[in-house]
Amino acid sequence: MAAKKVALLLKYLLVADKPVPRHVLVSELWSHLEEAAARHNLAVTLYNLRRILWPQRTGGTEPLYIKSDANYIKLHWDNIAFYDVKAFQTSYREGLKALNQKLWSQAVTALAAANKLYKTDFLADDTDEAWILKKRAQLRNNRLDMLEHLAEAFIKLGCYREAYPHAEALVQLDPCREEGHRMLMKILSVLGHRSQAIVQYQECKNILQYELGIQPGPKTNNLYHQIIRGEGH
Repeated sequence: MAAKKVALLLKYLLVADKPVPRHVLVSELWSHLEEAAARHNLAVTLYNLRRILWPQRTGGTEPLYIKSDANYIKLHWDNIAFYDVKAFQTSYREGLKALNQKLWSQAVTALAAANKLYKTDFLADDTDEAWILKKRAQLRNNRLDMLEHLAEAFIKLGCYREAYPHAEALVQLDPCREEGHRMLMKILSVLGHRSQAIVQYQECKNILQYELGIQPGPKTNNLYHQIIRGEGH
């Protein structure tokens, strides 16, 4: 149990990405205890976490990775060489900025770097903590948007074959996102696979009807009719 709390404290500080009031940590991690006991547990857990992160530390030396005072605890980010979530978010934001400026090649580079960093969902083995679930959902939504924007940037560059796997991944991860289906329809049509583009529309229509009880929107229907008429290019 003590080891789990040490891990949870580190995870909470990572997720927060800012100084966290001690009373918040006490409430989140030891809500079942009286305040005095909870604060004692926080102090012990913080001590153990520091020992794990920097076992060579000697008495009187300023902590290397975690700063704290009477009211707040935070990670010392300047001393943390790499954190994949931070790196993902940085590349993702750089990609969005380039996309907004219509710098398609730069957008591809940044978004592809973000895509490479996203190996699995955030703390996939943790299912009990609400703050972990919230962060996981946020990052997963970022990933879906990233795939959509990456495919979009490739399409803007005329690189339809390169766009395809990202649009396909988007549809696999979020089958109800029409934009992913439209991208696949457009890509398949441009690459000369008109019949597959039509099948993709039917798949989109079936999924939306089954999952949400709705029909494809005007953009999707308009693209479908363009493809039917041979105007999808």
